[in-house]
Amino acid sequence: MTGGSNVEIEDCGDETYQLQIKSIKVTPDIVKPGAEVTLEVEATLSETVYKDATAQVTVKIGAVTLLRKVYDLCGTLENNKDKVDLQCPIEKGNLKITQKITLPKETPRGDFRVYVNAYNYDDADLACFKIHADFRQRFNGLLQLVSAGLVSWSDQSFSPSYYSSRTRVSNVEIEDCSDETYLLQIQSIKVMPDIVTPGAELTLEAEGILLETVTPGSFADVQVKLGVVTLIRKRFDLCDTLENNKDKVDLQCPIEKGNLKITQKITLPKEIPKAVFKVYVNAYTADEADLACIRIKVNFRPRRFLQLGNSY
Repeated sequence: MTGGSNVEIEDCGDETYQLQIKSIKVTPDIVKPGAEVTLEVEATLSETVYKDATAQVTVKIGAVTLLRKVYDLCGTLENNKDKVDLQCPIEKGNLKITQKITLPKETPRGDFRVYVNAYNYDDADLACFKIHADFRQRFNGLLQLVSAGLVSWSDQSFSPSYYSSRTRVSNVEIEDCSDETYLLQIQSIKVMPDIVTPGAELTLEAEGILLETVTPGSFADVQVKLGVVTLIRKRFDLCDTLENNKDKVDLQCPIEKGNLKITQKITLPKEIPKAVFKVYVNAYTADEADLACIRIKVNFRPRRFLQLGNSY
Protein backbone atom coordinates (compact mmCIF):
# COMPACT_ATOMS: atom_id res chain seq x y z
CA MET A 1 0.00 0.00 0.00
CA THR A 2 1.28 3.45 -0.87
CA GLY A 3 0.34 7.02 -0.10
CA GLY A 4 -1.25 6.10 3.22
CA SER A 5 -4.15 4.28 1.53
CA ASN A 6 -5.51 0.86 2.44
CA VAL A 7 -6.74 0.25 -1.13
CA GLU A 8 -4.43 -0.49 -4.06
CA ILE A 9 -5.66 -0.88 -7.66
CA GLU A 10 -3.52 -2.34 -10.45
CA ASP A 11 -4.28 -2.17 -14.18
CA CYS A 12 -3.26 -5.66 -15.38
CA GLY A 13 -4.23 -5.06 -19.01
CA ASP A 14 -1.68 -4.44 -21.79
CA GLU A 15 -1.67 -2.46 -25.04
CA THR A 16 -3.98 -5.01 -26.71
CA TYR A 17 -6.85 -4.29 -24.29
CA GLN A 18 -9.63 -2.04 -25.55
CA LEU A 19 -9.73 0.05 -22.35
CA GLN A 20 -6.45 1.89 -21.77
CA ILE A 21 -6.40 3.32 -18.24
CA LYS A 22 -4.83 6.74 -17.69
CA SER A 23 -5.63 7.26 -14.00
CA ILE A 24 -7.64 5.77 -11.13
CA LYS A 25 -8.42 7.70 -7.97
CA VAL A 26 -10.15 6.47 -4.80
CA THR A 27 -11.27 8.96 -2.16
CA PRO A 28 -10.90 9.08 0.77
CA ASP A 29 -7.46 7.46 1.03
CA ILE A 30 -8.54 5.41 4.05
CA VAL A 31 -11.87 3.67 3.51
CA LYS A 32 -13.99 2.78 6.54
CA PRO A 33 -17.07 0.60 7.14
CA GLY A 34 -20.31 2.45 6.45
CA ALA A 35 -18.55 5.29 4.62
CA GLU A 36 -19.09 6.50 1.07
CA VAL A 37 -16.23 5.97 -1.37
CA THR A 38 -15.81 7.79 -4.69
CA LEU A 39 -14.04 6.07 -7.58
CA GLU A 40 -12.82 8.23 -10.49
CA VAL A 41 -11.37 6.66 -13.64
CA GLU A 42 -9.99 8.30 -16.77
CA ALA A 43 -9.29 6.13 -19.81
CA THR A 44 -9.40 5.76 -23.59
CA LEU A 45 -11.77 3.21 -25.14
CA SER A 46 -10.73 1.93 -28.58
CA GLU A 47 -13.99 0.08 -29.36
CA THR A 48 -17.62 0.74 -28.40
CA VAL A 49 -18.95 -1.50 -25.60
CA TYR A 50 -22.25 -3.11 -26.53
CA LYS A 51 -24.79 -5.40 -24.86
CA ASP A 52 -23.43 -8.86 -23.97
CA ALA A 53 -20.15 -7.46 -22.61
CA THR A 54 -19.21 -9.36 -19.44
CA ALA A 55 -16.92 -9.22 -16.41
CA GLN A 56 -15.51 -12.21 -14.54
CA VAL A 57 -15.03 -11.31 -10.87
CA THR A 58 -13.13 -13.33 -8.27
CA VAL A 59 -12.92 -12.26 -4.61
CA LYS A 60 -10.42 -13.84 -2.22
CA ILE A 61 -9.39 -13.50 1.39
CA GLY A 62 -5.98 -15.05 1.74
CA ALA A 63 -6.04 -18.32 -0.21
CA VAL A 64 -9.81 -18.76 0.16
CA THR A 65 -12.03 -17.93 -2.83
CA LEU A 66 -15.21 -16.27 -1.54
CA LEU A 67 -16.85 -15.33 -4.82
CA ARG A 68 -16.42 -16.29 -8.47
CA LYS A 69 -19.10 -14.88 -10.76
CA VAL A 70 -19.70 -13.58 -14.31
CA TYR A 71 -21.61 -10.27 -14.52
CA ASP A 72 -23.48 -8.70 -17.43
CA LEU A 73 -21.74 -5.31 -17.72
CA CYS A 74 -24.58 -3.39 -19.33
CA GLY A 75 -27.16 -4.97 -17.02
CA THR A 76 -25.06 -4.05 -13.98
CA LEU A 77 -24.72 -0.44 -15.15
CA GLU A 78 -28.48 -0.23 -15.72
CA ASN A 79 -29.22 -1.61 -12.25
CA ASN A 80 -26.87 0.98 -10.70
CA LYS A 81 -27.67 3.99 -12.86
CA ASP A 82 -28.26 6.13 -9.76
CA LYS A 83 -24.66 5.47 -8.64
CA VAL A 84 -22.60 5.53 -11.85
CA ASP A 85 -22.65 8.09 -14.68
CA LEU A 86 -22.22 5.59 -17.53
CA GLN A 87 -24.63 3.44 -19.56
CA CYS A 88 -24.44 1.14 -22.59
CA PRO A 89 -23.60 1.44 -25.38
CA ILE A 90 -20.35 3.02 -24.19
CA GLU A 91 -18.97 4.90 -27.17
CA LYS A 92 -15.29 4.63 -28.03
CA GLY A 93 -13.11 7.63 -27.23
CA ASN A 94 -12.03 9.36 -24.04
CA LEU A 95 -13.85 8.21 -20.91
CA LYS A 96 -14.28 9.71 -17.47
CA ILE A 97 -16.17 7.54 -14.98
CA THR A 98 -17.29 8.55 -11.50
CA GLN A 99 -18.94 6.04 -9.19
CA LYS A 100 -20.02 6.35 -5.56
CA ILE A 101 -20.05 3.25 -3.37
CA THR A 102 -21.40 3.01 0.19
CA LEU A 103 -19.48 0.36 2.10
CA PRO A 104 -21.30 -2.05 4.44
CA LYS A 105 -20.86 -1.36 8.15
CA GLU A 106 -20.39 -5.08 8.84
CA THR A 107 -17.17 -5.41 6.83
CA PRO A 108 -14.76 -7.69 8.76
CA ARG A 109 -11.03 -7.16 9.22
CA GLY A 110 -9.07 -9.02 6.57
CA ASP A 111 -6.78 -8.87 3.55
CA PHE A 112 -9.01 -8.92 0.45
CA ARG A 113 -8.09 -9.29 -3.21
CA VAL A 114 -10.47 -8.75 -6.12
CA TYR A 115 -9.68 -9.82 -9.70
CA VAL A 116 -11.74 -8.40 -12.58
CA ASN A 117 -11.42 -9.50 -16.22
CA ALA A 118 -13.83 -7.74 -18.60
CA TYR A 119 -14.69 -8.70 -22.18
CA ASN A 120 -16.58 -6.93 -24.94
CA TYR A 121 -19.63 -8.42 -26.67
CA ASP A 122 -17.34 -10.30 -29.13
CA ASP A 123 -15.14 -11.70 -26.31
CA ALA A 124 -12.31 -9.27 -27.08
CA ASP A 125 -10.21 -8.30 -24.04
CA LEU A 126 -11.69 -5.13 -22.57
CA ALA A 127 -10.03 -4.54 -19.20
CA CYS A 128 -8.13 -6.22 -16.36
CA PHE A 129 -8.00 -4.98 -12.75
CA LYS A 130 -6.50 -6.26 -9.52
CA ILE A 131 -7.71 -4.66 -6.29
CA HIS A 132 -6.01 -5.15 -2.93
CA ALA A 133 -7.85 -3.91 0.16
CA ASP A 134 -6.14 -4.39 3.52
CA PHE A 135 -8.58 -4.06 6.40
CA ARG A 136 -6.41 -5.65 9.06
CA GLN A 137 -5.42 -2.15 10.16
CA ARG A 138 -7.35 -0.22 12.77
CA PHE A 139 -8.98 1.57 9.83
CA ASN A 140 -10.74 -1.52 8.60
CA GLY A 141 -13.34 -1.15 5.85
CA LEU A 142 -14.75 -2.26 2.45
CA LEU A 143 -16.10 -5.11 0.41
CA GLN A 144 -18.78 -7.62 1.21
CA LEU A 145 -17.34 -10.98 1.63
CA VAL A 146 -16.62 -14.17 3.38
CA SER A 147 -18.15 -17.46 4.04
CA ALA A 148 -17.31 -20.72 5.69
CA GLY A 149 -19.15 -23.90 4.81
CA LEU A 150 -20.86 -24.93 7.98
CA VAL A 151 -23.86 -27.20 7.81
CA SER A 152 -25.57 -28.38 10.97
CA TRP A 153 -29.09 -29.06 12.19
CA SER A 154 -31.01 -28.97 15.46
CA ASP A 155 -34.47 -30.03 16.57
CA GLN A 156 -36.82 -27.23 17.66
CA SER A 157 -37.21 -28.90 21.03
CA PHE A 158 -33.52 -28.08 21.74
CA SER A 159 -32.43 -24.76 23.19
CA PRO A 160 -30.19 -22.84 20.75
CA SER A 161 -26.46 -22.98 21.42
CA TYR A 162 -24.94 -19.66 22.45
CA TYR A 163 -22.22 -17.86 24.35
CA SER A 164 -23.29 -17.36 27.93
CA SER A 165 -22.29 -14.22 29.78
CA ARG A 166 -19.70 -16.11 31.83
CA THR A 167 -18.89 -19.38 30.04
CA ARG A 168 -18.66 -19.91 26.31
CA VAL A 169 -20.93 -22.87 25.54
CA SER A 170 -20.80 -22.76 21.73
CA ASN A 171 -20.35 -20.20 18.99
CA VAL A 172 -22.72 -22.05 16.65
CA GLU A 173 -26.46 -21.42 16.90
CA ILE A 174 -28.80 -23.59 14.81
CA GLU A 175 -32.52 -23.46 14.11
CA ASP A 176 -34.66 -26.11 12.42
CA CYS A 177 -37.14 -23.89 10.55
CA SER A 178 -39.10 -26.79 9.06
CA ASP A 179 -42.47 -28.05 10.31
CA GLU A 180 -44.35 -31.36 10.34
CA THR A 181 -45.00 -31.16 6.58
CA TYR A 182 -41.29 -31.39 5.72
CA LEU A 183 -39.94 -34.76 4.59
CA LEU A 184 -36.89 -34.69 6.87
CA GLN A 185 -37.85 -34.71 10.54
CA ILE A 186 -34.70 -33.88 12.53
CA GLN A 187 -34.36 -35.52 15.94
CA SER A 188 -30.87 -34.60 17.19
CA ILE A 189 -27.72 -32.75 16.26
CA LYS A 190 -24.19 -32.65 17.64
CA VAL A 191 -21.30 -30.40 16.58
CA MET A 192 -17.81 -31.11 17.95
CA PRO A 193 -15.94 -29.26 19.29
CA ASP A 194 -18.34 -26.83 20.97
CA ILE A 195 -16.19 -23.84 19.97
CA VAL A 196 -15.59 -23.75 16.22
CA THR A 197 -12.38 -21.95 15.16
CA PRO A 198 -10.80 -21.08 11.78
CA GLY A 199 -8.43 -23.76 10.48
CA ALA A 200 -9.83 -26.49 12.74
CA GLU A 201 -11.67 -29.69 11.85
CA LEU A 202 -15.22 -30.08 13.10
CA THR A 203 -17.47 -33.14 13.15
CA LEU A 204 -21.20 -32.96 12.53
CA GLU A 205 -23.49 -35.78 13.68
CA ALA A 206 -27.22 -35.59 12.93
CA GLU A 207 -30.11 -38.04 13.33
CA GLY A 208 -33.59 -37.84 11.85
CA ILE A 209 -36.38 -39.61 10.00
CA LEU A 210 -36.70 -39.32 6.22
CA LEU A 211 -40.31 -39.77 5.08
CA GLU A 212 -39.54 -40.13 1.35
CA THR A 213 -36.50 -41.33 -0.60
CA VAL A 214 -34.20 -38.55 -1.84
CA THR A 215 -33.35 -39.09 -5.52
CA PRO A 216 -31.14 -37.31 -8.10
CA GLY A 217 -32.55 -33.90 -8.97
CA SER A 218 -33.03 -32.90 -5.33
CA PHE A 219 -31.47 -29.53 -4.55
CA ALA A 220 -30.74 -26.94 -1.87
CA ASP A 221 -30.92 -23.15 -2.05
CA VAL A 222 -28.13 -21.72 0.14
CA GLN A 223 -27.65 -18.12 1.21
CA VAL A 224 -24.70 -16.85 3.29
CA LYS A 225 -24.84 -13.39 4.89
CA LEU A 226 -22.52 -11.13 6.82
CA GLY A 227 -24.82 -8.70 8.57
CA VAL A 228 -27.14 -7.32 5.89
CA VAL A 229 -24.67 -8.18 3.11
CA THR A 230 -25.38 -11.30 1.04
CA LEU A 231 -22.09 -13.08 0.25
CA ILE A 232 -23.42 -16.16 -1.51
CA ARG A 233 -26.77 -17.08 -3.02
CA LYS A 234 -26.52 -20.37 -4.89
CA ARG A 235 -28.48 -23.52 -5.75
CA PHE A 236 -26.68 -26.83 -5.16
CA ASP A 237 -27.54 -30.25 -6.57
CA LEU A 238 -27.74 -32.40 -3.41
CA CYS A 239 -26.70 -35.71 -4.96
CA ASP A 240 -23.82 -34.19 -6.94
CA THR A 241 -22.59 -32.41 -3.81
CA LEU A 242 -22.61 -35.67 -1.83
CA GLU A 243 -20.76 -37.45 -4.66
CA ASN A 244 -18.11 -34.73 -4.83
CA ASN A 245 -17.57 -35.00 -1.06
CA LYS A 246 -17.86 -38.76 -0.62
CA ASP A 247 -14.55 -38.87 1.27
CA LYS A 248 -16.01 -36.53 3.91
CA VAL A 249 -19.64 -37.63 4.34
CA ASP A 250 -21.01 -41.16 4.82
CA LEU A 251 -24.15 -40.68 2.70
CA GLN A 252 -24.89 -41.01 -1.02
CA CYS A 253 -27.96 -40.88 -3.27
CA PRO A 254 -30.47 -42.35 -3.44
CA ILE A 255 -31.06 -41.72 0.27
CA GLU A 256 -33.66 -44.28 1.31
CA LYS A 257 -36.56 -43.26 3.51
CA GLY A 258 -36.44 -44.32 7.15
CA ASN A 259 -34.14 -43.60 10.07
CA LEU A 260 -31.15 -41.50 9.09
CA LYS A 261 -27.79 -40.90 10.75
CA ILE A 262 -25.28 -38.54 9.15
CA THR A 263 -21.64 -37.95 10.10
CA GLN A 264 -19.58 -35.34 8.28
CA LYS A 265 -16.10 -33.91 8.87
CA ILE A 266 -15.40 -30.32 7.77
CA THR A 267 -12.04 -28.52 7.82
CA LEU A 268 -12.56 -24.77 8.03
CA PRO A 269 -10.31 -22.30 6.17
CA LYS A 270 -7.69 -20.59 8.34
CA GLU A 271 -8.43 -17.20 6.76
CA ILE A 272 -12.01 -16.81 8.04
CA PRO A 273 -12.41 -13.23 9.35
CA LYS A 274 -13.55 -12.49 12.89
CA ALA A 275 -17.23 -11.81 12.30
CA VAL A 276 -20.76 -13.21 12.64
CA PHE A 277 -22.08 -15.23 9.70
CA LYS A 278 -25.58 -16.50 8.97
CA VAL A 279 -26.40 -19.40 6.64
CA TYR A 280 -29.89 -20.16 5.32
CA VAL A 281 -30.56 -23.56 3.73
CA ASN A 282 -33.83 -24.61 2.07
CA ALA A 283 -33.75 -28.11 0.58
CA TYR A 284 -36.24 -29.69 -1.83
CA THR A 285 -36.80 -33.07 -3.45
CA ALA A 286 -36.60 -33.62 -7.21
CA ASP A 287 -40.34 -32.88 -7.47
CA GLU A 288 -39.87 -29.69 -5.37
CA ALA A 289 -41.49 -30.99 -2.18
CA ASP A 290 -40.17 -29.38 1.02
CA LEU A 291 -37.31 -31.47 2.38
CA ALA A 292 -35.61 -29.39 5.09
CA CYS A 293 -35.15 -25.84 6.35
CA ILE A 294 -32.12 -24.88 8.44
CA ARG A 295 -30.76 -21.59 9.79
CA ILE A 296 -27.24 -21.34 11.18
CA LYS A 297 -25.40 -18.53 12.97
CA VAL A 298 -21.64 -18.79 13.57
CA ASN A 299 -19.81 -16.22 15.67
CA PHE A 300 -16.05 -16.05 15.02
CA ARG A 301 -15.48 -12.87 17.04
CA PRO A 302 -12.82 -13.65 19.71
CA ARG A 303 -14.44 -12.28 22.83
CA ARG A 304 -17.20 -13.13 25.28
CA PHE A 305 -20.69 -12.49 24.05
CA LEU A 306 -24.09 -12.07 25.54
CA GLN A 307 -26.57 -14.83 24.84
CA LEU A 308 -27.59 -15.00 21.21
CA GLY A 309 -31.31 -15.25 20.73
CA ASN A 310 -32.97 -16.22 17.45
CA SER A 311 -32.25 -13.15 15.33
CA TYR A 312 -32.54 -14.42 11.81
